[in-house]
Amino acid sequence: MVFMALAVLAAASPAVADDAAVARFHHDRAVRFFGQGRCEAALQEFFLEQQATQNPRTAYNIGRCFQELGRTRSAFLAFSEYLDRLPEGEEDGGARASAQAVLDELAPRVARLRIETDPPGATVYVGD
Repeated sequence: MVFMALAVLAAASPAVADDAAVARFHHDRAVRFFGQGRCEAALQEFFLEQQATQNPRTAYNIGRCFQELGRTRSAFLAFSEYLDRLPEGEEDGGARASAQAVLDELAPRVARLRIETDPPGATVYVGD
């Protein structure tokens, strides 16, 4: 009888997945969708993966999806984020060089603005 009471309590508690398991689930789905040429679906899954765990490699995958979809500015931002967040010297299987090559190719087609403030960290307002 005690065993039954414990079983009821266990069934009443909600199941909780850890962030790494959630990220793996969405990553696997994204890779499958990307392989099928379903880049919009893959992009959604990669964003869910990124929400679960902050991994710079996910930004690279997001960039690849945007690139396949012809969304130049978004691809540029994603690959830039990847390169900014990837620790120096970390082995990446050639993805760093690939991302840099894409940025070099896209740079002439993307408008960029660099703002430096004096004093550093000042708040900048544009428009209203």
